[in-house]
Amino acid sequence: MTLLRLRHPQTPENPNTVAPGSEPGVDISRSLAASRQILSENTHYHQFIRPPNHLSTPIMSQYNSQTTASSLITELSSSIRGKTILVTGVSPGSLGATLVTALASASPRLLILAGRNPTLTLQTTTDLFNLHPTVPTRILDLNLSSFQSVRTAATTVLSWNDVPVIDILINNAGIMAVEYGLSVDGVERQFATNHLGHFLLANLIMGKMLEAEAPRVVCVSSDGHRLGGVRFDDYNFDVSCQRPGCGVGWFLEGNADEKGRAARLITSGLLMGSLKRRIC
Repeated sequence: MTLLRLRHPQTPENPNTVAPGSEPGVDISRSLAASRQILSENTHYHQFIRPPNHLSTPIMSQYNSQTTASSLITELSSSIRGKTILVTGVSPGSLGATLVTALASASPRLLILAGRNPTLTLQTTTDLFNLHPTVPTRILDLNLSSFQSVRTAATTVLSWNDVPVIDILINNAGIMAVEYGLSVDGVERQFATNHLGHFLLANLIMGKMLEAEAPRVVCVSSDGHRLGGVRFDDYNFDVSCQRPGCGVGWFLEGNADEKGRAARLITSGLLMGSLKRRIC
């Protein structure tokens, strides 16, 4: 079941790609209306869309809370070496900053650091250079709460002729328990930032990702999705709640594309990091 699909122009040569320089579009209201219709026709979903059964059960892994980044990177270095990796949300001291620092030790081809605050993104880039001066980096201005900003960032990525592919996209940025408010596009800002912005970005740069030998999308999440699903009948909390934390339970199911390349999901558990200052 597709919960949400963002539509954008398709090129005649490849209907799955966005032409560089084109102006991608998105029709959120139509997608939400379609989703509400699906819910009305499937009464067993009741008020929420529940996570699938296979996601409700913890996935057993050889890694746990005691696994260190350095040991993990050492073991998976062959999957990182020579790859172009785009990471969102890389403010100093954050999970994203720690992640790119660990990734740099495995010699990727290029690390693209995307963030909404150029000063903070530059600080992380500088810190990264001091530790790993031979690893190429590039800064991408990206405000996930604005569809226009996401489109502009995607167009920038598509315009980089010296970056022919994006091997890995790590959707890491996020906000939590902020004061209630709407994005510039009229969507509850936590939902817009954490989910819609990332979903739109992934779709818009998919052309370059599909050029990679083994592309991968990684969505960093938490256990918050277990608190509840997406309420398409009240996605802006106009009726039920307008206080900090209302959007914590947002959940979007990852979908595999037609080539069978499935989106990967990792969890940061109850990691607080720089999100602490957002908790009321």
